[in-house]
Amino acid sequence: MSWDAVLGSLFDFSDYSRLLPLVANSLWAAAALGLVGGLVGVLVAARDLAFAVHGIAELSFAGAAAALLLSADVVLGSVVGSLLAAALIGVLGCGPATGTRSSAC
Repeated sequence: MSWDAVLGSLFDFSDYSRLLPLVANSLWAAAALGLVGGLVGVLVAARDLAFAVHGIAELSFAGAAAALLLSADVVLGSVVGSLLAAALIGVLGCGPATGTRSSAC
């Protein structure tokens, strides 16, 4: 059996033109996310908040998973998870950075 026959049985490109609008939308979304991510990344690094941002993103995913488990809206669960994480970090946090790299509050 040749490679063309194997690939032809796995992939069918006969309706490839239907995917082009999806590719165009994906490129626009990637450009927007790259621009916003670059701008927000500078602010996160300048304020030394990388750990907090990572924690909020992780708990946002946990909120989405919990919403999926409870058969609720996944996007709403993600938003609730990230807001809960932000509130928890705000309550338990040390306040604004003082310019030193010490771990004590």
